[in-house]
This record gives sequence, C-alpha cells and structure tokens, in this order.
Amino acid sequence: MKKLGKKDIKSILKEYGIKGYLAHEFINATNSYIYHIKNKNGEFILKSQKDGQNSLHEIEYEKKVTDYLYSKGISCQRVMETKDKKLVLKIKGIDYHLLTYIKGKVLHDKYNKKVYMSVAKNIALMQKELLKLNIKGNGYGHLNVEKFIKDGISNYYSDKDIKDYNCLVKTLESIDYSKLRKCVIHSDLSEINIMQYENKFSGFIDFAYPYKYYMIMDLAYYIANCIIQPAWIKEFFMEYNKIIRLNAEEKKALYYFILVNLMRKDHLLRDSYPIFRKLKLKDFIKLLK
Repeated sequence: MKKLGKKDIKSILKEYGIKGYLAHEFINATNSYIYHIKNKNGEFILKSQKDGQNSLHEIEYEKKVTDYLYSKGISCQRVMETKDKKLVLKIKGIDYHLLTYIKGKVLHDKYNKKVYMSVAKNIALMQKELLKLNIKGNGYGHLNVEKFIKDGISNYYSDKDIKDYNCLVKTLESIDYSKLRKCVIHSDLSEINIMQYENKFSGFIDFAYPYKYYMIMDLAYYIANCIIQPAWIKEFFMEYNKIIRLNAEEKKALYYFILVNLMRKDHLLRDSYPIFRKLKLKDFIKLLK
C-alpha cells in the first residue's frame, strides 16, 4: 500500500470540513493502517483495514455504540461523518474512516494501582450504560466461548495442556448461561485499547468489533491481558463493585472465561497461564467480594 502524503490527508480532512493541517504520522498496526493527524483545532485518527475494505455495516454499528456511550459521559473514540454524512471515504482504491482522538498513552505493562483502579471504575461505568443499550443487529465479534470450543486444540499443546483444555470444555458446558447478562461488549478490551493520561484513565479506543455477548467476556479478556495477579484482581473489583456487582453464576463463569482467553492459541505460551491456573475457583471468587 502506498502511504498517504500531506496532500492526500488535507484532501480527506476537507471532506470533513476540517482545516488547519499541521502534520501526520503513519502507524503500521497489526490489522490496520493508521494515520495520527495533528491539526490546529485538534487531533484525529485516520484508519483503514489492511485488506483495503472497511465494512460500512460494521462502522455504522461502531458509530451507534460509541455515540451512545459518549452521550452517557463515557470517554471513547468515535467515528466521524463527512460534511455529506458519509462514514467511509475511498481514496486510491482503499477505504478510510476518520475517528476522534483520545489523548494519552496505552496502559503500561507495569502495574500501576492508581491507573488500574481508574480503569476499573470506567469499565464498570461503560458496562452499566451498555446494559441499557437497545440496539438492532449483533455487530461483529471474534471473541467467544463457542469459537474456542470449535477451534479445538493447537498442535503445540502439551499433554497437560490437552488435559486442561478438555476439562475446561466440559466445565464450560455446565455453566448456566441464562444467568449471565448480555450486552454489547468491546471484545478487544486490553492494554492497547485503553488510554491513560497523567496516571488516570482517559478513554477507550478501537471499538472495531463491538457485538452482543456475555458482559463478563470483556472482563475476562481484560484480566487475562492486564491484571492476572490475584492481588491486582482483588484491587480491580474493590473499585468495580462500587458500580456493578456480578451474580454467583457470573463470578464462576468469569473464572472459566479467563482460562478460555489464556488458553487461546496466541496466549498459552505466556507466563500468565500457569500463574492464573494455580488459583482455584473458590479462591478466585473470594477476590471478587
């Protein structure tokens, strides 16, 4: 893909009625190409998928979800409209869409209690609002228990891993899913999509895959990626519980959903899996009180 130049960026901004271009930076992300644009009146993110095609349906869904959250006071990155109400622009055969900018940096790898307690509060506030959201369609999600079971095990799993996997699948079938609350979830709630500024949460970014699923899956994904240590989990829920409290079945399912995320093909070899695996269900539930 040929990178966009100053002239291209200014032309795109013109479609949005934005003047005062100063500079831009190209970022080669995992699944997308990103341009961080600095303007006299603010900053923006221009994004395209690496396959060059942005699903209008998915972007429309993302806009509805993030506009709703923003209207409820939740700091999040939103999709912008052009002057003639378009969400996607095709430039040189590639689809682009413009997003608002959230100031700050992604969460640090090193645990910072002040930052992570702030994040816990804002995850709970976001989920509280999403539980109220009634939206048509299901969105597009890539993170669920059904896929984990369907995909099966990877060929690099050890005999012990295979035994753990089979045990986990059997346990997942015993969960009473009717008692797990559903809402639109972010589905990629990790350190790279949560911004912090001056040791405080500043906003959620990259709502590219929101969809309706069990609320606790976002918690499971976040814990598996960011706060796997028992002491950190306890601190997280000290703040989270002030806004939302999980029922007994959700607490049990959360434990197993965390294992699902840690056993996924791209996570199993990390140190986090054996650390969390030592934590028994009853001891995990005590951390949530």
